[in-house]
Amino acid sequence: MEILLAVSKSVGIFHGHKVNGTCWRVGEDKIITAAHVVNDNIWNTMRNVEIENDLNNCYVDFNYIDKTKRPSKAESDLNVFKIEPQVMYKNEVLDVAVLKLKREKNKNFPPPLELFVSLDPEKDDDKVIYLIGHNRSDEKNFNFGIGLWTPTETKMKGMEKFCEEYGKPNGYIKLDRKDRLVIKCEFVSGASGCPGVVIYKDKAYVVLVYIRGFPDFYYSTQFPERKKEEFPKERLLQQGVNIGSVFKTMTENTMHLGLRNEIFPIEANLEQQASGQNPYAIGSASSFQNEKNLKGQETEKKSGKGTTCTEGHSETAIPDSAKYNRQPSYALAIDDREDIAFSHMKPPADNTDKTLQHGHSQNITVPRNEQNVQQETNLDVNKDSQSQLENASSEILDMVPEEKLVPYSNPGKTQPVKDITI
Repeated sequence: MEILLAVSKSVGIFHGHKVNGTCWRVGEDKIITAAHVVNDNIWNTMRNVEIENDLNNCYVDFNYIDKTKRPSKAESDLNVFKIEPQVMYKNEVLDVAVLKLKREKNKNFPPPLELFVSLDPEKDDDKVIYLIGHNRSDEKNFNFGIGLWTPTETKMKGMEKFCEEYGKPNGYIKLDRKDRLVIKCEFVSGASGCPGVVIYKDKAYVVLVYIRGFPDFYYSTQFPERKKEEFPKERLLQQGVNIGSVFKTMTENTMHLGLRNEIFPIEANLEQQASGQNPYAIGSASSFQNEKNLKGQETEKKSGKGTTCTEGHSETAIPDSAKYNRQPSYALAIDDREDIAFSHMKPPADNTDKTLQHGHSQNITVPRNEQNVQQETNLDVNKDSQSQLENASSEILDMVPEEKLVPYSNPGKTQPVKDITI
């Protein structure tokens, strides 16, 4: 459980003045979250423009784990940080954004998450994913025992047929995007932007940024609550951005290479070693993570926190969805788990980032690691990087102990961070 708790320290709730989300620490002073969470807070509907200064009305709380013990003035907490009124990176195609935290006297940022792996849904469908986020803008939770759902042509046709029989247009269009990973989880609202991780040899590797849920019409504000209660939960799926796609997209734009190097220092170093190119050369990002990294030979990295994702609610799995034996929440607390790494993350839902009555946050009781702000600057990229990354990641993850199979309809289990003891 130490691994899960360490990761959770890097995950916070994004308190927006309009909507909330989840975010996580990366780089020297940055956070990652869903782009739609940022857009919803800075878009001025009257003028049809983005007003970045509205970020001054937002803040991040990394210790919102018990709303009953939160000080009345959250901003005074040592784990609450304001946000610089500037969007450092925003890709609306991926639905991922990077923001910068404001430095404050006598406050230290939580450590960044710096280990990453790019998954291939066709080869890694036996891997277990853990989510950490603020479901429904509430206290920080783990959603563990989540499996990948590969959107094959047959499955996609089956989902389309279901929508026809349900009397709705196809709500699963773009579910099979190549830059996304499809999962089944319990998270719905407020989790957008949260990180999804896999565990290998006592280390957590970020694999996705949780973004949204399917079918589209289920998450529409026009879909009645009564209909949602009656809707077959096995037809609900969630989607996250493959972290490898984030690395690749940043690599393809020279203006984002410095930020890429800061967020992905190990992967950028591997690019440099593999290509011998200039640290800011543009390539196709391949060495995102390789086997020797997961074997413990990787460069020393700092532990860190992550951000949240917004779209995508899920209650149960779809046919052929997951292949894992999900273990009950209490198994983590009593250490009664079989061949299971630490489970802690879960993806959020599509329309669930609306600000809710969630009470106040509380400081996390887990010790904080000192932040390392030294970043590698001489980093490179080469043209074969993305393919190399995916191949290396698959080889590495194939070495992870196989988990027991579980019914495909199981979206995993959820447990509050405050209930985890070690």
